[in-house]
Amino acid sequence: MKSWTVSDKEAGGRLDKYLKVRLPEAPDSFFYKMARKKNLTINNEKCKGNEILKAGDTVKLFVSDDTIALFEGNTKEKESQTARKTTSYEEAYSKLKGIEVLKETDDLIFLYKPSGILSQKAKDNDLSLNEWLIGYLIKNKKLSEEELSTFTPSVLNRLDRNTEGIVLGSKTLRGSRFGSEVIRNGGLRKFYFCVVKGECDLNGKLEGYLWKDERSNKVCIYRNESDVPKDRANDAKYVSIDVNVLSSDTSATGRVEASVGSTANRSDLKSLLEVELHSGKSHQIRALLAEYGYPILGDHKYGAGDKTNPEKKQGQYLAAVRVEFPQMNAEMNKEAEANTNAEYNESDAWKSEYSGLTVSYEPDFAKEFNV
Repeated sequence: MKSWTVSDKEAGGRLDKYLKVRLPEAPDSFFYKMARKKNLTINNEKCKGNEILKAGDTVKLFVSDDTIALFEGNTKEKESQTARKTTSYEEAYSKLKGIEVLKETDDLIFLYKPSGILSQKAKDNDLSLNEWLIGYLIKNKKLSEEELSTFTPSVLNRLDRNTEGIVLGSKTLRGSRFGSEVIRNGGLRKFYFCVVKGECDLNGKLEGYLWKDERSNKVCIYRNESDVPKDRANDAKYVSIDVNVLSSDTSATGRVEASVGSTANRSDLKSLLEVELHSGKSHQIRALLAEYGYPILGDHKYGAGDKTNPEKKQGQYLAAVRVEFPQMNAEMNKEAEANTNAEYNESDAWKSEYSGLTVSYEPDFAKEFNV
């Protein structure tokens, strides 16, 4: 007989998947067969194999030690792989500078990512925010190697390498599922600050159809669906953002030094915008603003590179500055009303901590504007 106790980080997972992590060589049908034969229990009660586990649950599998050993596979190799990964996590935590923890709960973590750091690695030898997160949890004894072998924390949304700002990460399985669900359903509101060239008057919605050239990693924006070439129509996606002009200033960001007694030209103006994102497509804020005549300062790819950023104080002037969670109780009630058999699940009570939660920070470039 083999027994396991479900940890806080593993809570919210399904029984069969929980067992598959521990017995990777076992066929999926094996767990359901054991459940039917009453050789698999949760808290000494019979089960079906697809139950959702809670922290503290005891899972027991009544089979021989030889069968357990067979289905566990090469444990030494797994331990070696975990050790190698742990080294890369600790390296990322040590080498990547400027990352900050803005807020942390039992299940989620909100990180500040500086410009120049990847959210997730593109190549095997990259160090990214994702590895830093795991290194941070290990270093601060919030994650053990044993826990890491059954659940891997990760970032839940990504920012472009040269975009700074807030990134949401998971610390537990239930946090990962909850955060991913809120993002996927559009419940998490995401706001950005950016500085654009010119005196911007684009208050309101900007929309278009985005097509990405994978070879050049660059996108094209078409303002109307009818403008999209036929050979790109199937891959073009509708995107939209809401723009709020916060300030226009010739002195902000240190870009303009008008001579005494002169009047700065309108072309010298820089505008600070707040942008709310409505979808998660590559480069959509940068490309939409450039298409409508206001490229982001320092953005080489979409039209406002060195010539508008002569001092090169930083990369592109774009930052994810605020995230807002929905009112969770209201969302739960809507789901319950949609399903007459649905009842409020007490095990979901922990989600109320995030009801209406707002996490924000102010980038240095925004402080130079009078807002």
